[in-house]
Amino acid sequence: PIRFQNQSVGGNQFEWTFGDGGGSPLQNPRYFFQNFGQQDTVYTTRLIVTNTNYSCKDTIEKDITVFPKPLADFTMSNNGGCQPLLVEFTNNSTIADSCSWVYGDMNTLNNCNTLTSHIFTNTLSLGPINYMPELRVYTDKGCADTMSLNVEVNPQVIADFTSPDTACSPLDATFRSQSFGAVSYDWDFGDGRIGQGMLTTNRYFNTGSVDSIFTVQLIARSLYNCNDTIEKDILVRPTPIPDFEPTPLVQTFPNSTVTFTNTSNPGNWTYNCLLYTSPS
Repeated sequence: PIRFQNQSVGGNQFEWTFGDGGGSPLQNPRYFFQNFGQQDTVYTTRLIVTNTNYSCKDTIEKDITVFPKPLADFTMSNNGGCQPLLVEFTNNSTIADSCSWVYGDMNTLNNCNTLTSHIFTNTLSLGPINYMPELRVYTDKGCADTMSLNVEVNPQVIADFTSPDTACSPLDATFRSQSFGAVSYDWDFGDGRIGQGMLTTNRYFNTGSVDSIFTVQLIARSLYNCNDTIEKDILVRPTPIPDFEPTPLVQTFPNSTVTFTNTSNPGNWTYNCLLYTSPS
């Protein structure tokens, strides 16, 4: 907007032409000049002053330079999701000599690169948080423009659970979720069986001769379909099954030698042999 101050002397009729097809008969008009291009535009403003009593007139011209306004424009790779949310920004601005990104989370960035990215977080809230990333663009002539969009970040999910670390077979293990921000729980017990729920159980067997490790996985999901995964190992030790064979089963006195053959399942066991004498 330009407010013209008419400083002419001796005239009582005024004819303004502003160089863009517009005009005004006012003594001190106010006029808006537009520049939708990408270069400076010069408008030649003319004032014709007439003295109607004597039919005398005079003319003066002055140039007004109107700078183009920059246009802030950007697109986002996504406008919402689970935290931490990576958003890529594409700067489509025009006539910008300098740019400033204000992400709405106390973080800023000064550059006009075509591609930039930012990670939005939501670690404390139980509900979504909305951020308004804003692009501010400027020209060297002091013209500016701003654009902003909304980004919704869903809350964090932290998966965790309690379980036994080491036990002998058969192991009846109880698993209790201690996850943060979750409403559903999917379990993989590592032995081919699965389960659901905040509290669940599973029985482990180890019929071999060495320790077995089962990797238990919990996937915790939130109301907003965000998830987190955690894995823990359970060591299940094999249980010895004692067994033996005496030879012979019947012995006639005075013969007294009996051979005992250990037929327990193989393993790294220790053995104690106890002999009992029948009272009869």
